[in-house]
Amino acid sequence: MAVDKYGKQYCINNLVMMIVETIQMKRPDLDSNTILEQFTRSRTYGLLYDTETGLWTEGPDYIIGLWREEQTQMGLFSKHPQE
Repeated sequence: MAVDKYGKQYCINNLVMMIVETIQMKRPDLDSNTILEQFTRSRTYGLLYDTETGLWTEGPDYIIGLWREEQTQMGLFSKHPQE
């Protein structure tokens, strides 16, 4: 069964919410608005909303890993696993 564009958008929106919540649990020093702002400015966020990449089919932990790597490369996060 194929997922239509509205179904994909629904999944992506829920993933973003789960990603923000998961990061906030690991980084209680950051509020959800800050996390959301940082995430929405990332390349990972753009790839997530580009349904052709298939990233929207992955789980939040995988996507957070990509985002963390992107942030580490930009010097915004250390590679410490709790961040």
